[in-house]
Amino acid sequence: ADNTDLIAAIREEVEHDGRLSTETLLRLTCDCNISRVLTAGTSEILDVGRTTTRTIPPALWRALIARDGGCTEPGCTAPLWACEVHHEKHWAHGGETNLANTNIKCWRHHRNDHEGNGHDPPRG
Repeated sequence: ADNTDLIAAIREEVEHDGRLSTETLLRLTCDCNISRVLTAGTSEILDVGRTTTRTIPPALWRALIARDGGCTEPGCTAPLWACEVHHEKHWAHGGETNLANTNIKCWRHHRNDHEGNGHDPPRG
């Protein structure tokens, strides 16, 4: 996927505020691996947690294709190749990576959901 718009938005946000908003961080971490390392001071490692992932396993992707067929936004006709998986309850907020908590969204509708822009009108 072309992330040119995302990269430009991140650069603009950092230049303006010197930090990233929560919504931008949620969008960036939507499909990644995260592991925790707790330290005391700068070097004493106290705990290394197991990696937890939001990455969609191939079997889940196939199940979503069978169930959703494409973008689940009403009226959207984006091709499947332009779609990705969306967590209804964001992973960072305790949402699980499973069939019940995920659906397929085209890139545009997925981004809108994360940025709180609501829904676009149907495309032709």
